[in-house]
Amino acid sequence: MWVGNLVTMRWWDDLWLSESFADYLAHGALIEATRFQGAWATFCARGKQRGYDQDQGPSTHPVAGRVADSAAALQDFDGISYVKGASILKQLAARLGSGTFERGIRAYLSEHRFGSVGMDDLLRALGRAGGNSLDEWAAAWLRTTGVDTLRPEVRAGADGRYVSAVIVRTPPDGGSVDRPHRIAIGLYDRVGESLVRRDRMELDLIGARTDVPGLVGVAAPDLLLLNDHDLSWAKIRFDEHSLRTVLDGGIARLDSSMARSLAWSATWHMTRDGELPASDFVRLVLDGLSKERDVGLMEQTLSWARLAIDAFSGPKARSRRPADLADRCLEVTRTRADEPDVQLAAAQAFVSAVSGRAQVDLLKSWLDGERIPGGLAIDNDLRWRSFERLAVLGQVSSQRIAQEMEADRTFAGQVHGTEALASLPTAEAKAAAWSALMEEHDLSNHMAGAMARGFWQHEHIALGRPYVERYFEIVPAIWRSRTLEMALMVARLMYPATVIESATIERTDAALAAPGLEPGLRRVLAEGRDDVRRALHCRQVDRSI
Repeated sequence: MWVGNLVTMRWWDDLWLSESFADYLAHGALIEATRFQGAWATFCARGKQRGYDQDQGPSTHPVAGRVADSAAALQDFDGISYVKGASILKQLAARLGSGTFERGIRAYLSEHRFGSVGMDDLLRALGRAGGNSLDEWAAAWLRTTGVDTLRPEVRAGADGRYVSAVIVRTPPDGGSVDRPHRIAIGLYDRVGESLVRRDRMELDLIGARTDVPGLVGVAAPDLLLLNDHDLSWAKIRFDEHSLRTVLDGGIARLDSSMARSLAWSATWHMTRDGELPASDFVRLVLDGLSKERDVGLMEQTLSWARLAIDAFSGPKARSRRPADLADRCLEVTRTRADEPDVQLAAAQAFVSAVSGRAQVDLLKSWLDGERIPGGLAIDNDLRWRSFERLAVLGQVSSQRIAQEMEADRTFAGQVHGTEALASLPTAEAKAAAWSALMEEHDLSNHMAGAMARGFWQHEHIALGRPYVERYFEIVPAIWRSRTLEMALMVARLMYPATVIESATIERTDAALAAPGLEPGLRRVLAEGRDDVRRALHCRQVDRSI
């Protein structure tokens, strides 16, 4: 926060001047000062996805926009003000050159130290450093919304060399926003069991189509990777040959963690956009899991795989894929004891995906101190994760959970136990959680969040369905009667996003059409609706295979 304390925005319109800088400079400092050289790769796979999702949804807003009041600003502490803003700063640094960018930032901080600023103050400092006005750039990047998609159109001759190469830029929703992108293109070839970068070139993308003469005459690589090193804010796609490489296990063969991060992100975006069936994405994760070396990428891809199974898959895949995922995670847990972080991440994913009698019995034996893979410690966090999963499956009683809560009187233990109780697949458990959330006004934010997280489970659709109508009936009163932070949390977490049915969308539409709906609640409902709409589309794609 030293940046925001040294130079502070005048009003919430420029919230990003503090938050985006904090994200951008923190990652740069981590790389410069520590051994964590993969910080930008982790940012690409984990941090940016929150911003990408929001920037494609109904609540998107410009990085620098008009904010009416502090209540509205509270909802803008989000993936756009933080990670999209940081990504745009990274894009601007690539455009200007790192040296020019740093000189401009130093001048900006020196001139305005202990003062309040607006966006124009930053742009002037950077423009002076680079010798050019940044007004057009700012209008294209800071005053617009949405994510461009970059796609290569390449054609190789009989000799395997490119005879033409064009990068096609598609603005969001087919609109007319014209953003200049500074990107790199990486050319990766198979070398033994690895994919190694042969060459890299940087260029500016101007307009809808940009010719790449530097690729003409070059031997086509096994993988042509756009936005290499993640310089810009954009979704990327693959040409046909590169996509075959990726789907044939090519991601795991990439030596560079940043290249793997980009490729995983690209395939996830294709899945989320309905271009790649969810089952194909899950297969990619299962195939690549045993080879992934970066724990951040492992955790993120496992999270995506679980979402792909629960929300985006057809019914057959939803029934069998959790057990497949758990089996593969168990294999990694058992075979990679020499990598403690990787082993723990795999064990946590195994616990959250446990399905079927054999896996349940194994998990219970862990809790009894038996059959634990070598090197794995069942700490309090993993123990509680295990109870939460067993609760979802109906394989532990409320009395046993209460005993565990009595044994672990820490605040964390009480929060975990509360979530486990709300996760039980009984009408009584759901009614108790609902009553506490909707009627008690003295719950802490942590306890309320735990109940809400436990309440909705993809495995409990029948139990949850009666609460869909009750949610829409009570949520306006919740919004009016709670603090803004609590109202936001309850409204978001209790939205019936796991009931992925047309009826949920129709009921949301009716709520959105109600007169006098508060703008903040309208935003929450619109976001939830968009998630259900997208999931329904992805399920149709997956069901068709």
